[in-house]
Amino acid sequence: MKKKFFIVSSVCLLFFAALVVASGIYINANIEDITRKHLGAGIQFEDVEFSFSPLPAIAFSQLKIQKGKHKITIPSLVLYPDLLALLKGDVVVRKAVVEEPLILSDRTAKPATEKKKLHASAPASPPAPLTTAAIPVGLINEIMIRGGKLVMISGTENMPPLTFAVAVDNIAKKDQTLSVEVKDFTIDEIGLSFAGDVAITSFSPLGLKINASKAAINPAALKDFLVKFDFLDASVGNQIPRIEQVAAGGLQLTIDPVSGEMDLVSESLSFGQNQLQNVSVNLSKEKGYLLKCAKVLMDVGAVQGWVNENPKGKEALEQLFVKAKLKDLRASGKIELSSIDLKGGGKAGPGISGAMDLKTEGLKIHLVAENGREQNFTISQLETRVTFEEGKPSLQVSNLRLASSLGGTGLLRGTLEIPIKLKKVRFEATLDSFQVFDTAITLRAVKNSGEKLTFEVDLSGPSLTVLAKGQLQTPGREKADFWIRMTECRISRGFSGEKEGVPAHRKSNGSEAEDPARKDPPHQDFDFSAIKGRTLSGDASVKIFQYNDMPQVNDVQLTLACANNRAVVRGSMGICQVDLFVNAVLTAPNQLVAQVEGKAANMNLTSFMACFSRELPMFLSGRVSVMTSLFVQGQNTQTLLDSAQGDLMVTLKKCMVRKVSSLDYRLDFLVDMLNAAGITSLKDDAVDFRKGLAKVEIRKGRVILDRFSLSGPLLDVWGTGEFLLKKKQLRLAGQVRTALGITNDLKIDRVFQKKKT
Repeated sequence: MKKKFFIVSSVCLLFFAALVVASGIYINANIEDITRKHLGAGIQFEDVEFSFSPLPAIAFSQLKIQKGKHKITIPSLVLYPDLLALLKGDVVVRKAVVEEPLILSDRTAKPATEKKKLHASAPASPPAPLTTAAIPVGLINEIMIRGGKLVMISGTENMPPLTFAVAVDNIAKKDQTLSVEVKDFTIDEIGLSFAGDVAITSFSPLGLKINASKAAINPAALKDFLVKFDFLDASVGNQIPRIEQVAAGGLQLTIDPVSGEMDLVSESLSFGQNQLQNVSVNLSKEKGYLLKCAKVLMDVGAVQGWVNENPKGKEALEQLFVKAKLKDLRASGKIELSSIDLKGGGKAGPGISGAMDLKTEGLKIHLVAENGREQNFTISQLETRVTFEEGKPSLQVSNLRLASSLGGTGLLRGTLEIPIKLKKVRFEATLDSFQVFDTAITLRAVKNSGEKLTFEVDLSGPSLTVLAKGQLQTPGREKADFWIRMTECRISRGFSGEKEGVPAHRKSNGSEAEDPARKDPPHQDFDFSAIKGRTLSGDASVKIFQYNDMPQVNDVQLTLACANNRAVVRGSMGICQVDLFVNAVLTAPNQLVAQVEGKAANMNLTSFMACFSRELPMFLSGRVSVMTSLFVQGQNTQTLLDSAQGDLMVTLKKCMVRKVSSLDYRLDFLVDMLNAAGITSLKDDAVDFRKGLAKVEIRKGRVILDRFSLSGPLLDVWGTGEFLLKKKQLRLAGQVRTALGITNDLKIDRVFQKKKT
């Protein structure tokens, strides 16, 4: 039995060997005809050879395939055929091994010289797309590709050259789709490198589906690709920060040339100390982009680096440095974003819409001031919901706690919109002796939705002190955007006085005040930048207002209309019992033009003088009336004084000057008048005047007395004169007449200087 089986097996083997030899002889004799018959006349090769060992195979060298303007070059192609099918005239390949194929897809338009040859009425047809139908994968059971490159050539801006290199284990084709399992797949132009499965529906335009457990993405290359192919608006692309490399896990990428959409889904994206989890991005030329992400962990230092790289972000940061007088700002810590759902672009425009949650703990901010002083702030807790509506963000802050390394804490809860819409704002803010370098802030502010904002702020620093209490609401009266009511507002600004490393708060022995070489502090220009580009209207009232050591202002009533980089202010107020009516125009960045009119009748002279001085009221009593009209313009307080021009009339009744022997230096000119009249002693050390009059013209730093007069039982005085504001110099010329009828000339030239004690 064994002998029979051996004989039968031997016969079969001899038959198979004979069949192989016969097939080899037949194939070698007719291989070129068979190849060209099944692969087409558009295929060229330098050499083709059939071999028996180690397995029957057909080897092509320098294979070239031409289809229209698309070319495929394969240095080496080895086919392992089905011999029985091949002897019948059918080409069935069990396996194909392709060495480093090069696919050239030329998408450039035909040159003008070729277009002229076409019929004038026939439009130029675009090049045929290079689809997977050009590859005879249906005749092959298994394909192995070792290396490779696809080059897509285009002379147009919207289709730049595209290349990718691939090392493939096997390829399967179903309908018009190639399913490829790759070890190493790289698409340089979209910055993608991965290992996994890829399904290619078209080479030009590129259509593919990628499923990879691990991948690497070059964000800069991907951004350029998306902008060039209109998946992403260029203005949005410019805002994307520069990131060197991103590692992806569980990546799925789909590019659909028919719908013009691109989908990217990844379980994780990580770069540096930053990580994104469960990311989904849909990009469409028509619909724009849709971004969803479960969680993002960001390093604050990296975010600050992106802000510095972005031109708009860098400009905003530099402006912050200038306004806050900072030299440097550094942040450290982590920010967590979650439940991200954003969309924008496409026909809807570049504005972002959507929402996300923001959370952080232990965020630290390090500040360096212009003078080199350093300070740290800590945001111990921040929980907020950020909502975007057509690019406008709003913040719903459930908890914000911060602390200063120099002392003080802060708390904020509420809902804010940026830019702030006061009517919708709802928040509660508290600062307890919060120290910012040399400035301490205590703040209480409460605003409920649709209600007034109630605030109380106390700010104290070396060059600025502010105390303000009141309420703010919007909208205010009809056709106004806001109204503000303040019970008290006091502002004190001064020169910090720091020089040669000596702090301003260090007290001197008093010699510095008398140093004649000491220079007055520079006059700071007004800052009206807040009105630039704003359209705003409203009214305000302040019960008590005081700026520096100027007279206190009472019952301020103002209306504001702001447009075209200008603000028009109209209103009334009371200063030292004088009713003033103001019309002013503020122009960005620092110009002020104002017209002031005032009047008051039969005021108490002692109270009136108390508004300007603590000392003068003890010397004067009586009644006074004032009428004035004044015009000023300039960019700081000094230029306003220099430009002042107008008229002033002062009338006195029943005026008494007391303590003449020890008069204040500002009233010494009265002693000069008594001396001119020859009066050396006074009963009760006082002098009475029944009435007095001074008509004044103000012209660019000069107070010109067109005429003045004083009439009393002891003497009468009349004449003209002037007062130089900068020099504090009074010049008077006129006459004095005693009760006996003696008239003498009067001439006074006095510089007001405080008497030394």
